[in-house]
Amino acid sequence: MVLGVGLAAVLATGLGLMMAQPHVVPGKMLMVKTRKGVESLPSVIVPNVVPAITVTLVAVPLSLALGIATGTSPMAAIATAVVGGLVSGAFGDSAFNIVGPAGALVGILMRFTSKYGPDVVPWLSLISAAMIVLMLVLRLHEYCMFMPKAVFEGFTVSVALTIGLNQADFALGLAPGPPTKVEGLELSPAIWKLGASLKALGTFQMSSTVYFLVGFFTMYFLFKVKPSIPWMVPFAVVSCIIGCMCDDDALGLIPLDLPNLKSKYGILSCWMAQGLRPLPEIVAAADGGKGGSYGDVFQGALSVTIVAVLETLISAQIAKQRSKMPYDEVRELQGLALSHAACGICGLMPPTGVFVRTSVNLTTGATHKTSQFIQGLCVLVFASVAMPVLSYIPQGG
Repeated sequence: MVLGVGLAAVLATGLGLMMAQPHVVPGKMLMVKTRKGVESLPSVIVPNVVPAITVTLVAVPLSLALGIATGTSPMAAIATAVVGGLVSGAFGDSAFNIVGPAGALVGILMRFTSKYGPDVVPWLSLISAAMIVLMLVLRLHEYCMFMPKAVFEGFTVSVALTIGLNQADFALGLAPGPPTKVEGLELSPAIWKLGASLKALGTFQMSSTVYFLVGFFTMYFLFKVKPSIPWMVPFAVVSCIIGCMCDDDALGLIPLDLPNLKSKYGILSCWMAQGLRPLPEIVAAADGGKGGSYGDVFQGALSVTIVAVLETLISAQIAKQRSKMPYDEVRELQGLALSHAACGICGLMPPTGVFVRTSVNLTTGATHKTSQFIQGLCVLVFASVAMPVLSYIPQGG
């Protein structure tokens, strides 16, 4: 009931914002501006199917990895790609921007899942939706692009290090216990987790390590030789095949103990929404029962808001420069706010614009934001069919 009412409110708000646009004429609502000029909405669907499918093949393995890295779940990230793509595709403005789970938010979300548990993530998305609206009302988004380039570069490097350190267990096949924290010492959860991993080096598995090293250097070489090809797509397919061949519950053709996602999460199933746990319960149970604070949660939501707005605008701006096709920042952020609200209501992660997927969308011939909406549908169909198979992707991959 609550889920239905919430999503209906998001839809009504989005439609109201569309109708309130001064240039919208009811009789011409099916005429849209594309990369090729003004076309009818039905005519832009077919040309954007291939870019949408290509982005889907890139989005699925990346979303799986991000769901694991944040401490939520693989399916929560997949569902975020669906809901975020559908809502932003319908109500955003950039013709090429793809909104979904992003590496830029991993560090923030990982900190809060380690302290409050994964149930806090949807609340961060809901609160950040309200903060994005407030940012638009105060016109603070106009100052986002004045941030120095060095800050962006440093942030990107820190995100890469956080994700890399967080995946050490999978890369080496380790089975660490809970991280041991020093009372009064505030460090990134990735550091505590790295300490637990170092203590668990005795559980090292050669099969996972070899698979990780072969995959890493192969992907590095391929991206150096031909960076325009999204090599993670065939790599994910090959990984699924190898994982199935090594698992006795699947093909079991290779007698090799190679840990996969099933080893940690069981057989993955497709779902698009889950219930929200009351925020007071989450705060009271935080940090092993010691409790957290609402101020901490709101501070986290503010961090999510700032990063999501920056990432979305940067991704849309780069797409604008490459395509020479303008977009409206306010309408794009309105779509982002609605995406955050919808994802929060569905119990998912906060999404943001993702340049890797946006770039693939642009280079494969997308002409209109319809491609993002179709991508959301394609991820939904793919997840409905293939999630059990994806359970066999090796953890080292």
